[in-house]
Amino acid sequence: MTGPVFHLFDAAPRPVAPFSHAVEADGWVILTGQMPTDPAAPDASLPDGIAAQTEQVIANLALVLGELGLGLDHIVQCRCFLTDFERDYAAFNEAYARHFPFDRLPARTTVGVTALAVGALVEIDCIARRPDALPKPVAAGSAEAADPGPLDVSMFDTEDLVNIALQRSGVLHDTPAAGKLIRAWEAGDRGPLEARVAEIGPEVALRAARIISAEFAAITETLDRLAPKRLADIGCGYAFFDLFAHRRYGCDLLLIDIEATEHRHFGFQTEGAGYTSLAKAREFLVANGVPEDRIHLWNPDHGDPPEIGPIDLAVSFLSCGFHFPIDMYLPFFRLAIRPGGGIILDLRAGQTREAIAQLSELGTVSKVPGQDRARRVLVEKRATK
Repeated sequence: MTGPVFHLFDAAPRPVAPFSHAVEADGWVILTGQMPTDPAAPDASLPDGIAAQTEQVIANLALVLGELGLGLDHIVQCRCFLTDFERDYAAFNEAYARHFPFDRLPARTTVGVTALAVGALVEIDCIARRPDALPKPVAAGSAEAADPGPLDVSMFDTEDLVNIALQRSGVLHDTPAAGKLIRAWEAGDRGPLEARVAEIGPEVALRAARIISAEFAAITETLDRLAPKRLADIGCGYAFFDLFAHRRYGCDLLLIDIEATEHRHFGFQTEGAGYTSLAKAREFLVANGVPEDRIHLWNPDHGDPPEIGPIDLAVSFLSCGFHFPIDMYLPFFRLAIRPGGGIILDLRAGQTREAIAQLSELGTVSKVPGQDRARRVLVEKRATK
C-alpha cells in the first residue's frame, strides 16, 4: 500500500476552507468538491445559471485532474450537490452529460442541499483511478504491447529534454511534487526542473516515446482506416508520433510548431506556447530511419506552409483545440486537407461545443478513444461540391 499523498495546486481554485485539492493512495484519487469559481479570478462573481456553473465546476475538476496527469475519463464516481433540485436538475444533467461518453458514465449520486459555499448553485466531488493501478491484459494496442523498440535520442540536449518534460509531464511520474517544478518553470525559475531532468537524463525522451507509442497503438484502428500518405502534425513537439506513423504507413511528414515563444502556460489561451525545435525533431527522425526528403517543416510564425500536395490526415494532440482555439488552423484544414481526408484533435473540456460546431462545417465529427485528458475527435472531411 502507498500514500496517502496530499495535493494542493497553485493553478487550481483557491480553497475556501481547510482542505487539499486531492488526496491519493494506492492508485485512488479523491478530489474535494469543486465550486464554480474562476481560478484566474477567485473573487469574481459566479457564472449565471446552473448550466454555466456546471461547466465551470467540471472545468475546475478537469484542471485538478490535469495537475495529476489525469482527465475526466479517469473518474469512476461523482457526487453532485444542487441547491435547487427541482428547478435545476434537468439543466444540470444536460450540461454534465456533455463531458462524459455515454458508454463510460461514472457512478453518480445527486442530492439537494439547503446551501453551498460562496453561494454556488452546484458542487461536484469525485473519485478517480489511475490507469496504471488497474490490472489489464496485454493485447495488441495496449501500452505494454506498444514498446517502440531501440531509439536513438543522442541528439537531445538538456534543453530539449526539459521541453519534452514540459510537453509530456508523465515522464516525471516518479518525481515527488512534479507539478511544483513545472509551475516554477512557468513562473520563470528553470533551475528545479532542469536539475531533475539532468538526473533522469536521456530516459526522459525514452519515457516520452513509450507514452506516445502507447497512444499511437490505441488509435491504430482509426489510423489504419485513413492510411495517410501525407501527414501533418500540429504542435508536433519532437515528432515521436510522426516516427511511428512513418514506420507504419511510409507517409511524408509535415511537422508544424511555433517552436519557442515568450508564452508560458499550460491552460487554454488565445495563443499557444512553444517549446521545441523543428530542426532537432527532423534530426531525431533521420537518426531513426526516416529519409530526410520525406520530412517537411513549418513554423507558422515564419511564413506559409511548404507545398507538398494535399494532406490526407492532420493531427494535433493536446495542442490545437486543447491549449489554444482551433480558429488559427481552420484555413489550413479547409485548404490543405483533401476531401475525404481526416483531422484528429484533442478538445479541452469546456471548449468542445464551439469547436465541434466549427469542425462540423468541414465534415462529420466522431469521438476517437485513446485520450483521457481531453475529448479526442475525428473529422472526416466531406467532398467539396
